[in-house]
Amino acid sequence: MTSSLVNLEDFLGTKKYVYLNAASISLMPLPVLKKMNKFQEDLGLRATAWFDEEVETNALEDARIEAAKLIGAEVDEVALLSSTTEALCAVAWSLDFQRGDNVVTTDMEFPSVVYPWMRIGEEKGILEVADLEKLVDDHTKVLAVSHVEYASGLRFNLKELRDLASEHEALL
Repeated sequence: MTSSLVNLEDFLGTKKYVYLNAASISLMPLPVLKKMNKFQEDLGLRATAWFDEEVETNALEDARIEAAKLIGAEVDEVALLSSTTEALCAVAWSLDFQRGDNVVTTDMEFPSVVYPWMRIGEEKGILEVADLEKLVDDHTKVLAVSHVEYASGLRFNLKELRDLASEHEALL
């Protein structure tokens, strides 16, 4: 049985697969695929002669209107982004985190749910040598830390790291 919102016949992949992985890339309904392809064709064939300010402004407005209807919201309460990950990142960066604030999650969470919060901790300098001191003890053989973390640009104080490693007879 199908509802008026979803027609399984529009998901051509279901004729061949039982597709259960919708975590990041899922099957697309045929009407959406056709509309997307038409948009890309118009853009590719007519460029800015077609893609003016009005087209750009209204490009996602139909989708916002339909999404608002679907969830019982006002259109101005709906924001469309390219992915759930992008939306989560936007929310994470909009919050005013201070030292001592925390985020609670599980170790079974999908990575893109965890990474924005970790990145905020790194970017805001919440991770520092004092945080590492809680982890290093006399059983620590090696303290393996980059001077500058590639993902965040966080720069550790090398003298403090050397002192921490030396205190526990560990290699840095």
